[in-house]
Amino acid sequence: MQFITEITKQSEKHEGTLMTMAQVLRQEGKFEGIQEGIQIGEKKGEKQASMKIARQMLKVA
Repeated sequence: MQFITEITKQSEKHEGTLMTMAQVLRQEGKFEGIQEGIQIGEKKGEKQASMKIARQMLKVA
C-alpha cells in the first residue's frame, strides 16, 4: 500500500492508472468469489441428492 501511495504522490497521471488497476483487481476478486460460490452450491446440491437417494434406498430395503 505504501508503494501505491508513493507513486500517487509523485505524479497525478498515475492515479488514474492505479484506480483502473484497483478496479480490475476488485472485478477479478468478485468473479473468483462467484465461481467459488457456484462450486460450493453444486457440491451441496450433489450431497443433498445423494442423501435423498440413500434415504429412498433404505425405505425400499
